[in-house]
Amino acid sequence: SNTNGAPLPAYNNPVDVYNFQNTTNVLFNLNLTLCENDASVILTGGQPNGGVYSGNGVINGSFDPSTVGGGVHAVFYILNNDSASTTITVNSLANANLITTGPFCDNETGVILNSVTTGGVYSGSGVINNTFNPDIVGAGSYWITYTLTDVNNCTQVIQTLIEVNTSPLQPSILQNTNTLSCNTTAVSYQWYDANLNIINGANSQTFSPLIDGGYYVEISTGVCTVLSDIFQFVSTTDILDENSDFSIIISDMIIVSSNSSADYIYISDILGKQPFFQ
Repeated sequence: SNTNGAPLPAYNNPVDVYNFQNTTNVLFNLNLTLCENDASVILTGGQPNGGVYSGNGVINGSFDPSTVGGGVHAVFYILNNDSASTTITVNSLANANLITTGPFCDNETGVILNSVTTGGVYSGSGVINNTFNPDIVGAGSYWITYTLTDVNNCTQVIQTLIEVNTSPLQPSILQNTNTLSCNTTAVSYQWYDANLNIINGANSQTFSPLIDGGYYVEISTGVCTVLSDIFQFVSTTDILDENSDFSIIISDMIIVSSNSSADYIYISDILGKQPFFQ
């Protein structure tokens, strides 16, 4: 019988067990999977009509996945103190942050763009086939857009502001006797041999090579670097007499300078053997 003593004819078998605690007249059918960045969804599926929806992320009858984040969330439909529930799955977004953020220099080209999660498409000024070309856009600030659709079919668009700095002008190398010097004042210097191997300790604006050959110098502003063209170094020898009356410079040719006249000039080897020039 019910609480008023009235018989319940449908429940009259003394050997049956009746569970009156889980009976409900309210139904809630909803099969919903969302992405974390999807817009709010108006909730439906509660029966009979006239009830209200509640739960984490539910505001005025709509479910907002951006407020609850990824996971499985319970949602309730309540009518006349009776309720039914279901779950909504929210897929978290993949990490699409840009790794290749610079800063870059305006003499760089073909910078390969990479993000934490690969598989998307890059766009923006100076972007060609998912590579960024600072030498095309020049110095300034630029937005790089990354559009990614992940394994859960969730799409997101990430924008990253990157900087392109002005690189220094290409330096030149000058030779004064047996010393090479860079014609540009910079924050730092690095000299290289003809094979672009670093010369240890050669970090000044000037450099005195020990052997003839090709040399480069790289200068830096502290952010951007630029490499000179190769310079062919040939050592020279200056010869002065005791009275400093004349000088001889030997490189790929012999140059004799004198303040007085001379009838003959003899040049012999270091062992004093027969002159080989006259």
